[in-house]
Formats: sequence, C-alpha cells, structure tokens
Amino acid sequence: MIETQQHSQSSKRRVLIDVSPGQWREKSVSGSGNSVRIFNREDPFPMEEGGDEYVRGKHRSKKDDDPLPVPYGAGDPDWSKAVELERRPCGIPKIDHPCVLLEVRLKPWARVNSNSSIKMLEGSEWMLLDMETGLLLFSRAVQTIDNQRGGG
Repeated sequence: MIETQQHSQSSKRRVLIDVSPGQWREKSVSGSGNSVRIFNREDPFPMEEGGDEYVRGKHRSKKDDDPLPVPYGAGDPDWSKAVELERRPCGIPKIDHPCVLLEVRLKPWARVNSNSSIKMLEGSEWMLLDMETGLLLFSRAVQTIDNQRGGG
C-alpha cells in the first residue's frame, strides 16, 4: 500500500520464484501484466511473460553480490530495528516447519529526476518466513510517499 498526503493507493501482486543453487526465475503477476526475471549466475534478464525480447543486465563486477529475487532484496529493510511478532507453524500441508512473523522498518529513500522528486518518508514490511528453509511465505509493505512534481 502506498500512502501520499493526498490519497492512498494499494496494489497486489503475486511473485512466484523457482530457485536452484546460484540461479533463479521470478514471475511477477499483477493487474498491469506479468513479467519474468531470470538470473543465470551472471546477469539478470527481465522480460514480459510470453515475449521474445529481454533486456541484458549490465555486466557486474566480481565483487558485487549476486542479485536477489525482488521479495528478498526489495525495500531496504533496517534489520537492526526488526521486531519478532510471533512464531507459529507455517501451515503448509505435510510440512510441519516453524515460521516467524517479523515486522521490519524500511530505510527512507529519495529519487530525483529533472521533473520530479519522490521520497519514501517511512515504511514497514511484515514478513512470514519458514525458519528451516528461509522461504518467504508472505510479505506486506506499507510506505508513506511524498511525490512532489516540479514545474515545467
């Protein structure tokens, strides 16, 4: 959910991730279309689902960490301020793993271009994680955005 001083806006999307050591495929399903991002141990390749065109990511330095699927790398969480809300069974049939529900503050950010200035003033994210596998089962982020458009 995105809140501005004038109104609130929410969006919902489902993210499906296939993972194997060192590589992954992420499919994002939302009302605005479906996209796919593939990481092949070298560079991420974003594309529209069903399309035959992709964007080759920039060559990365060997020192950079490998990119993460969006749910694991988005939001810039401030882990020093994370709060454990509860522990409970994950609720997945035939798997009796324990899960933890965390609330973590998101670090503020700003993006400026020639026409506008957008700032995330405050935000938090709730995450439900499988404590044995690290699998992210649920995520909900709420952010307060200040969207100031410049004149031209």
